[in-house]
Amino acid sequence: PLIYGLSADGGPLAGVVSKLNPWAYAAVDLTLKGEGSAPGQFTDPRAIATDREGNFFVADYMTGRIQSFDNQGSFRWLVSLGNKEIIQSMAVGNGEVLYVAAQGVLRRFEASDGRELEPFTFSDNRYYIEDIAIAPDGRIALIYRGENLLVLDGNMEILFEIPAAVSSVTGDSELSSEVAIDSTGNLYILGHVNTLILKYSADARHLC
Repeated sequence: PLIYGLSADGGPLAGVVSKLNPWAYAAVDLTLKGEGSAPGQFTDPRAIATDREGNFFVADYMTGRIQSFDNQGSFRWLVSLGNKEIIQSMAVGNGEVLYVAAQGVLRRFEASDGRELEPFTFSDNRYYIEDIAIAPDGRIALIYRGENLLVLDGNMEILFEIPAAVSSVTGDSELSSEVAIDSTGNLYILGHVNTLILKYSADARHLC
């Protein structure tokens, strides 16, 4: 019982045991906390992204604040998009550009220093971007208006589109979904209402 208590979650040996035990829960490596508006503090963080060096980016949901930290948790930079600017999702492309879905607009920033680049806008105003995922080859997957999927190449040219990516398969309405994309271009759509994950191929075929 003593050994179990020392090595259980929260115990002084938990970190050591978790590294030795292949079936252990993921161990907490780094924690940042503090409520407020100063650098390194948060009010309602909901979006997070990382780059290839382990730097990470955290955005408050409704304050428009985006902060960057290195892989040790040291503060790097902060930018503010304006009060009540809703930030829904972020992703880093090619380790250099931070893509931010804010108020339906796809905004872009230098990942190294937070300098804002020219935002990407669609000529068709039906694209209200809500979630972003970027593959190593530069492909960008976007969810717009709940469950519609849009895939772009590295030059921001549209490759294909899958309207109603969830409900067209399940037959049940879907109000909110998220997307992930792997190194081969396969796409994974998480439907919040349908509580399932759908897989699409790199050429837009539904797989499972």
